[in-house]
Amino acid sequence: MGCERPGFVVGVEREAALIPSPYPVFCSGADAKSAEAVAIKLLEHGCDLLVSFGLAGGLDPALEAGTLLVPSEIVAPNGQRFACDASHHFQNAILLPMAGSDVLLASPEQKAQIRSRTGAVAVDMESHAVARVAKSRSVPFLVLRAVADTADMALPGFIADATTPDGKTRIGAILMGLARSPAALPDLIRLARTSGKAFAALKAALPVLLTK
Repeated sequence: MGCERPGFVVGVEREAALIPSPYPVFCSGADAKSAEAVAIKLLEHGCDLLVSFGLAGGLDPALEAGTLLVPSEIVAPNGQRFACDASHHFQNAILLPMAGSDVLLASPEQKAQIRSRTGAVAVDMESHAVARVAKSRSVPFLVLRAVADTADMALPGFIADATTPDGKTRIGAILMGLARSPAALPDLIRLARTSGKAFAALKAALPVLLTK
């Protein structure tokens, strides 16, 4: 497509750490409004391709942790659909639609509801916001994500407050959450394990994009 300078929107610092210099990357803190703002900043920095990069939640029960996602389109919370760039080819990637959510989907029941409503196979909290910017500015838009929490996984509720606006982890919030809900520890340990698989998948796939 002739794109020479991709710009990356991520939710947290650990995702950003995968992007090598000199590619520009901004953290949104897993917040849709912030994701929209930083996407605009990337375009102001001269980027000609917006990439929503990082972890996603699985909605399709068939998707395992670490499954790579390069969706064909993003379904926003209001039902609007945004087409994604399909010119890059990632081995074993799932190309089906992905949903966007403005809130964390912490339970299997919430995930099942959004899958039923949208037909999407996965969900994240930034891509729909980045897609809006890309469409409004007529620039290409690509999503490169990997499944961290599968459709059957419950996430501790305090995870929603565990990220700062600039993408850092609030360790204190996690410890306080565990102190209040010690039964959530197994879910947190499982999430750490499955997230590790997702990060490994993203790291392996990134060179395909950066050498395009």
